Amino acid sequence: MSILFTVLRFLGSAVSLYTFIIFIRVLITWIPSLAYSKFGRFLASITDPYLNIFRKIKFLRVGNIDFSPILAIGALVIVNSVLSNFIAQQRFSLGILFAVIIGMCWSLLRSFIGILIFLLIIRLIFNLINKDSASIWTQLDQFLTPIMYKVSGIFFPRKYFPFRNLLACFLIILIVVYFAGNFLFGFLAALLYRLPF
Repeated sequence: MSILFTVLRFLGSAVSLYTFIIFIRVLITWIPSLAYSKFGRFLASITDPYLNIFRKIKFLRVGNIDFSPILAIGALVIVNSVLSNFIAQQRFSLGILFAVIIGMCWSLLRSFIGILIFLLIIRLIFNLINKDSASIWTQLDQFLTPIMYKVSGIFFPRKYFPFRNLLACFLIILIVVYFAGNFLFGFLAALLYRLPF
C-alpha cells in the first residue's frame, strides 16, 4: 500500500504542476508579446491539447470572453483533491471519492454562480442608471437572457417580466441557490465521508 500511496503522491504533484503551467499559459495569453514567444509557444504545445477539449463547449464563450480555462483548471483541481483525500485518509472509499467529486463540482458551480451574481449586479446597476448601451452589455445580454427566461419560467411559468425585473428576479434566485447549495452540498459531503465503504 505504501508504494501505491507514493505513486498517488507523485501523480498529485504532477497534476498540481500541470495545473500551474496551465494557469501561467492562460495569464500570458493576455500579453501577446509573451504568448507568441518561444516560451509561450512551448507552453501552448503542452497545454492546448488539454484546453482544446473544453474550448469545444460553446456556452463557455460569451463574446470575446472564454470561460473554458476555468472549467479545465477546475477539472484538474477535482482530480488533485481526490488524490489528496485518498492520501490523507490512507484508505480508498467510494464515500470519499463521491464526497470530493460532489464537493468540487459544487465549488465549480458555486464559482460560476458567483460570477453570474457579480455580472448581474453590475448589469442591473448600469440598467438602472441608463448607461447600458455599450456593446459589452449586448454580448452579455445575449448570454444571460435565454438563461434568465428559462429559470424564471420554472418558478413563474405564466408570467412575463420586463427586462429590468427579470434581472432582479434572476439575481435573487441565484443568491438563494448559492446559499442553499452551500448548506445542502456541505451536508451531503459530510454524510458521504462517513460511509464505511
